[in-house]
Amino acid sequence: FSLPYPWIPLKDTFCAGETVMLLFEPYSYFDMSTYKWICSGINGGNPFVSPSGANSNSLYVNLGGPGTLTFKIQETNYGCVGAWSPEHTIVVLGTPSVSVTGPGIVCQGDTNTYQVPFSNNTYYNWSVNNGTIVDTSNNEIDAKFTTTTGSHTVIINAINQCGSATASKIV
Repeated sequence: FSLPYPWIPLKDTFCAGETVMLLFEPYSYFDMSTYKWICSGINGGNPFVSPSGANSNSLYVNLGGPGTLTFKIQETNYGCVGAWSPEHTIVVLGTPSVSVTGPGIVCQGDTNTYQVPFSNNTYYNWSVNNGTIVDTSNNEIDAKFTTTTGSHTVIINAINQCGSATASKIV
């Protein structure tokens, strides 16, 4: 009787909307074991049996919105209830969030900061029309506008493994 461990192939970060198959090891087809799962985002965090059946070594999970899910599994073998496995975590990403914040009215020559919410594993590309980028750091930019005529635009393009997004702010 050995303690099963959840296992996810190759990665632990996925996109919202994907279906993930969780497997556990060791598993014997001829074993008399049954298994319960706990997931922070399923069944209110209460233990449940895989829809595939109590003796199934897999759990298919349709990933909803962005967030973090934790999983544990418990084996019962010939009536002996085992301990819960160590917790395994997966991260669910959505497309980048690019709602630009920063001042809409600025003074000529002042340096102003604009930003979008930060997401790990996301590439950010900023541009400014009729202005100068003074400094940039991933989800944040410092920009200076040298002319007083008309409107200026701060533009952000962001991309991660789940998609891309673009936004702008009129200054």
